[in-house]
Amino acid sequence: MEPFFDHERLEVYRAARHFNREIRDLLPVLPRGHAESRNNLRRAAMSITRNIAEGSGKWKLRDKINFYHIARASATECAASLDELVDFELVPFERVQTPKQVLARVVALLIGMIRSLESRPGPDMR
Repeated sequence: MEPFFDHERLEVYRAARHFNREIRDLLPVLPRGHAESRNNLRRAAMSITRNIAEGSGKWKLRDKINFYHIARASATECAASLDELVDFELVPFERVQTPKQVLARVVALLIGMIRSLESRPGPDMR
């Protein structure tokens, strides 16, 4: 299927969606009574894809970079949330390995995009 929007063409967006699916499969295994951890991780994961999409739609370079920085910060928040799940023995370490690997890829791609955009001269994309 051909992408309809610019953000759908981005490798980082596809990787972030992969992470969302990993989280979707992880959330149901969290024990009852941990709704706050579940909701925080879900919101932070969704923030990654939403900020990538919003950033890709911006014309001004500084706006685009800002949204990618926010997406990266949400990704590192997700990494900490996954660590907390293990630290509090809510899931085994092995269960967060794949999501963290996907997340590391997302962060690396975002850093590369941010650095590339920051090296461009001029205030906007025109």
